[in-house]
Amino acid sequence: MEPIYREKTQDTPDVILDIENNKFYIGGRSLAENPVEFYKPIVKWFEKYMEAPLDFTQLEFKLEYFNSTSARIIANILGKFETLHKSGHKIEIIWQHKITDKDILESGMRFAEAFSIPFKYIPY
Repeated sequence: MEPIYREKTQDTPDVILDIENNKFYIGGRSLAENPVEFYKPIVKWFEKYMEAPLDFTQLEFKLEYFNSTSARIIANILGKFETLHKSGHKIEIIWQHKITDKDILESGMRFAEAFSIPFKYIPY
């Protein structure tokens, strides 16, 4: 699979999806004018990844802010990882948050409650 690399902008996050280097990362601000369009190739990439995933997948989020549409798309992605986890694959979600940003931490905790996949919270 071809990797996806997107540099963050003021309104869109950095994205690194690279099987060869076992790097799965989404970080920055996610409030694109059309989040569905922005995330469409990312969601498709994850759907293809599910056909032949690595034995261990660690997906890292380091979001500063995201809107409600982005939250629904993140939930969609986490649902795919939950499916992998339930089928026996080792999955870990790294949820980074500024030490002073309780909202982002609480968002991660809500996602963890909604999905049965291991979350690790890392303040920075």
